[in-house]
Amino acid sequence: MTLGLIRHFKVDAPAYTKFLSASEFSDSQKKYHECDVIEQKVDLDKIDWQVCYSSTLTRAMATAKSIYNGRVVFTEELVEVEASPVFNYGCKLSFNTWHVLARLAWLFGSATQYETRRQTKQRCNKLYSILKESGYQNILIVSHGFFLRELANFLIKKGYKGKIDYAPKNAKLYIFTDSVS
Repeated sequence: MTLGLIRHFKVDAPAYTKFLSASEFSDSQKKYHECDVIEQKVDLDKIDWQVCYSSTLTRAMATAKSIYNGRVVFTEELVEVEASPVFNYGCKLSFNTWHVLARLAWLFGSATQYETRRQTKQRCNKLYSILKESGYQNILIVSHGFFLRELANFLIKKGYKGKIDYAPKNAKLYIFTDSVS
């Protein structure tokens, strides 16, 4: 089976240059989900993709519909791992600091996050089962940076060959093939 992983198009969102409170960071995450995407060309590597699976978040759905003309299956299994504030003490931090703290909290299984690392791995496993049972051999996947990196790590542990950037680039195809393909 060949899997093509693509991070959604770049999001047309404002850069956060001021320090944010915990609630402002949460609001920034919600606003990001509502932003439009900036469409661009995607090189699908001349592979005959049989189906596309996409996250249900707007930016991924818009990307999938733009780059793929065939059947698109939307699934919650591909949504991004949400980042939420790790505390609410009234202090203000940079957007990047909030984000790093949220990812560290995720890594260590903090209850402040919507999903734990273990739950993300379970979601990868469930998605993998869905893809294996689909009967398709060439599957395009449109999702989000953090989740795609976790999915890529999962696939490598399953014996797939492929590479992904530490921070997956928007609209870039990353190909993963199993040892049978």
